[in-house]
Amino acid sequence: MLRFLRAAVALSVTVILWPTPVLGQPVKAGVVATLEGSATARRVAVADPVSLKFKDDVFLHDRIATGERSLARVLLGGKALVTVRELSVLSITEVPGRATVELEAGKVAVTVARERMRQGEALEIRTGNAVAAVRGTVVVAEVSRASAQVGAAGAGIVSSFYVLSDPTGQGVAVTQLDPATKTAIGPPTLLAALQAFSAAGTAPGKVMSIPPGQLSQVVSGLQPQSVQHSQPANQGQMAAQAIETAVTLVNALIGTPTGGPTAAPEFLVAPVPAGPPPVPEPTIVEVPIIPAVEPTPPPPPPPTTGCTGCGTVVPPGSSVSLPPGEPLVSFGTGTFTSTSPAPLVMIDSSDVAGSATLIPVGPGTTVSLGGPALEVVSGPTVPSTISGVTSLLDISGSISSSTTSPFIDFDPTTATTAGDFIRIAAGGSVALAGPLFEDESSALTPTGLTAGGNFLNVAGALGSTTAEPLLRFTNSKVTTGLNFARITGPPPAAGANVSIVGSLVKAVGSTLVVGSAGASGAFFEPAIGPRITALNCDDCTTPAPGGFGFAFPFQGASYTGGFLSSNGFISLGGDNGDGCCSGSVFGLLEDFPRIAAAWYDLYPPVGSGVHFNTFTGRAVMTFDSVAEYCCSGSNTFQIQLLSDGRIVFVYGAMTTPFHVSLVGVSPGGSAADPGGSDFSSPVPFSSGASGTVYELFPPGAFDLAGAAIVFTPNGLGGWDVSGSLLSGAAFLALDSGAVVTQTGVDLPLVELVTTSLTSSGFFLVQSGASLLSIEGPLLSATVSPLTLPSGLVRILGGSRLVSSTLMPLVYLEGGVHSIASTVGTAMFDLAGTETAGETADGVALTLGTERPLQTGGILFEASSATVTGQKIVKVDTALLEASAPLVNLVSSGLHSAVDAVDLSYQAKVTSLGPVLRLDNASMMTVTSGAAVNVAGGSLLRVTGDLIQLSNGSTLNLLSGPILNVAGNSVVNISGALLAFNGVGGNLVMVANALCAPCTSFSGIPVALTGGAIASNVSIGPNPIVNPTLGSLALSGPGAAAIVVSGPLSKLTITAP
Repeated sequence: MLRFLRAAVALSVTVILWPTPVLGQPVKAGVVATLEGSATARRVAVADPVSLKFKDDVFLHDRIATGERSLARVLLGGKALVTVRELSVLSITEVPGRATVELEAGKVAVTVARERMRQGEALEIRTGNAVAAVRGTVVVAEVSRASAQVGAAGAGIVSSFYVLSDPTGQGVAVTQLDPATKTAIGPPTLLAALQAFSAAGTAPGKVMSIPPGQLSQVVSGLQPQSVQHSQPANQGQMAAQAIETAVTLVNALIGTPTGGPTAAPEFLVAPVPAGPPPVPEPTIVEVPIIPAVEPTPPPPPPPTTGCTGCGTVVPPGSSVSLPPGEPLVSFGTGTFTSTSPAPLVMIDSSDVAGSATLIPVGPGTTVSLGGPALEVVSGPTVPSTISGVTSLLDISGSISSSTTSPFIDFDPTTATTAGDFIRIAAGGSVALAGPLFEDESSALTPTGLTAGGNFLNVAGALGSTTAEPLLRFTNSKVTTGLNFARITGPPPAAGANVSIVGSLVKAVGSTLVVGSAGASGAFFEPAIGPRITALNCDDCTTPAPGGFGFAFPFQGASYTGGFLSSNGFISLGGDNGDGCCSGSVFGLLEDFPRIAAAWYDLYPPVGSGVHFNTFTGRAVMTFDSVAEYCCSGSNTFQIQLLSDGRIVFVYGAMTTPFHVSLVGVSPGGSAADPGGSDFSSPVPFSSGASGTVYELFPPGAFDLAGAAIVFTPNGLGGWDVSGSLLSGAAFLALDSGAVVTQTGVDLPLVELVTTSLTSSGFFLVQSGASLLSIEGPLLSATVSPLTLPSGLVRILGGSRLVSSTLMPLVYLEGGVHSIASTVGTAMFDLAGTETAGETADGVALTLGTERPLQTGGILFEASSATVTGQKIVKVDTALLEASAPLVNLVSSGLHSAVDAVDLSYQAKVTSLGPVLRLDNASMMTVTSGAAVNVAGGSLLRVTGDLIQLSNGSTLNLLSGPILNVAGNSVVNISGALLAFNGVGGNLVMVANALCAPCTSFSGIPVALTGGAIASNVSIGPNPIVNPTLGSLALSGPGAAAIVVSGPLSKLTITAP
């Protein structure tokens, strides 16, 4: 089903017709080529209308009005001539890369010379309730209103389009619009020469033929009535040149009028006025609409290319099986252009199966479309299916579309891909005027069984100018093998990998499952296959049972099988033996190629043994709860080999080995030693041209439990290493310097309405110095349950999330949510590496200086919601500046397992206070630890109160204090420890036995431990604001409200 979105009321040339002006300088849009009677232009910088004269410049943002018995012609770029009838009103405005002439009332004739249009240029005529796409044609457009007043309500608009000439033979597509919303009403109507379209308000439009005898009526009022512009010689020359350009323009398009029934009317060109002969000059073929510059020869036109499969319509009831490796649509190298508003491919209630990408655009190919790329619809009883293909769209070249309809549009459809659903490779680009994808009631599954598994994978450039969501789902079910959207840098020069105006995703009534079990990538494969009896022994090897099932590419060679060792590695091209009893760098470099996930002395007879299984394009070796020799511990990990050359190590529970252990890959054969790496670092890195990359762990130092490492061939002979310590997939993953920008003010990047989201990992994870810049919230979820075991946001490796909104960055309304349920995780996990010295309250500190997250509003807000997880906010060696509460609960419950807000190490957090705010009978429970923990030489500075409770809210600390200050950290609070507000009934309950004994400061029991003394603490006279509106309840005399630990730790609560 074609869906046409918002359209402006405009005539637009979709090219950049002028350069970016100097600040404050008006931008020229055209020149007055003919003027009869009077015409005025109202300009932005001028209070009163300006009277136009012949050969005056016309500027952007001009609002032009013609008087009675008047006529004006404006020449745009030497390519389009606009003739304006009396009592007509139009405005010239601008959007990025597009000139726009808005017709409010009256009649215009538009002539476009196709010979003068460059590749990718087009023109639209838009009225209040219709839009016509024009290219190389002669069209008359007329707008009248039932109210007979400019600016009257849209319901009174009557729009008519008359196609007088169409040498292109492509027709003119007219789409009716709702006058109020500017959204399309039905599909476009294609008009041929001497056909007309008329629509009143939202009533269905009509198509009519134009009899030859009616032409004079159509062009009425568009012909000059007298010879104009008696000027001095030099001005006459200018007039002749301008009009000559108009003559050339029209003749290039339609030739000399013949008077026959299909000839264009003569109103299009005014006669050259009589007068003194002009000074001889070379013929001027264009009137430039930019300041004159030294002409440069135009570049040679790019080579054109054909398209195989373009315009394909798969009719209802069909079953199409594509030959192996062949797409549905293919382009050669060069440029392909289609101005048709119809989709490139239409699949109607049919089955399509294949093994390649449906629509690929390869390197060196540029595709410019006037319509969508793919539309899939289903009948009421016959659904469409797409199966087996690698991707729907794979772009390594360039593709663009001027349609405001979805580029890919699905109705109830079942679609499964073996790779990414939509992929834009490095060097590829997609430029759209509308959404990228829209679906209703489909089941969509990018499995990633051979590669990828993301719904959207962008390593090139993706841009859209629409304010509509880039990806929209209604009653859909989407199951991804890997991330929902992965954006990989670096970005194109001076640009972004993804640049959008509206939301990235909006889902209504849908089910989203991210990082499904069984997908390739950084996930534990649950289908581990049979136990290998030949490895149920100490120090043994065996060939992979049945081989890999495919040719695995590794360091310039291919292997269909290998040798599996009981000691945690796979050998290729020969048997390296069992490798007893510890990992060896020498053996890694000198022997046959080796892939070692955990090379040390393992003992498969104790535990569930070693298993092996194969899938399409994937082989998996699993160590399931295997002991270390001899014979203790339990170690679970996998080696996954993928047909695209990637290698994945996935670690479950691991007992720290007391042998030397090695993790890495190498081609062996006396390979050079590049030195060890640190897989514990979460920052992706490249090994350059070295095929060897490894980490050697001394006894007791293995630290990869719960981690996942992905080795991807980098094309240089080495590896790109990523995924370390990222538990599961993410809804949105940015890495390797990726840049994503969203400019729609206060529009959420992701909006979920009655939609469930389940991810095997995070909602957002950023690494590798990536940047996410947004103008609105990150996530808005309304009655949309979230299951995110690793957390909401993880930002590390020099990455940044910047939002200018004053709204909550994450907002949950209703629903039950499990977020950061995995031990050691946090809903917001912010980490940096750069530090600087700072003295706070007389204590010398080393603090993080990187700002991973910047926002102007509340970090996390829940309204009528229930949320459970581990920590809420964790800050490690980073700076967080908060101008609003970090956590705001309204009629909600939040259960934190440990230390709700944790400044774990060298963190600096400044807050205007409060840090935590509970309102309207909200309850926060912390099972173990403090509500706020400041440790590891960190600094917390609050300008205001630390915690605020209002209207019957409760903070329940089951085994910890309100505030813990440890590790020579500093806390300075200018307000109070607690503030009670509203109607009262607020309660803070503290249960612990940390006093040994406690010291009372203004009635607050403080435990001083680890060398802290009373002089480390200062609490003013009023640590609780409005004590009559709430109470602090301690579990007993041994309960501490605050703990200060460390000889240099310092706490100041001014509490005036």
